[in-house]
Amino acid sequence: MRSVFLLYLNRKTFVDDERDTLKDILQTVKEADMDLVLVHEQNKNEGGCTFHHFFESTPEELIERPYELYKEMAIPLYSECKYRKE
Repeated sequence: MRSVFLLYLNRKTFVDDERDTLKDILQTVKEADMDLVLVHEQNKNEGGCTFHHFFESTPEELIERPYELYKEMAIPLYSECKYRKE
């Protein structure tokens, strides 16, 4: 069974990553060829933002080859309860 890594994307995802901890984790995930699921918060009260924000706040190394973080389609996470049930 393959390991899966879930990345929750909101306006703060990379903003406070001064030590590059998240960047390092994602590089390891991609190098290990793990499945990566991107979930994009839509609710502005929960940190929702435009997807373009991530191209401005994500370290360039993750956007370009070999990592290409946003090559995968991000799943939108909506506010309605039916989308947030476990």
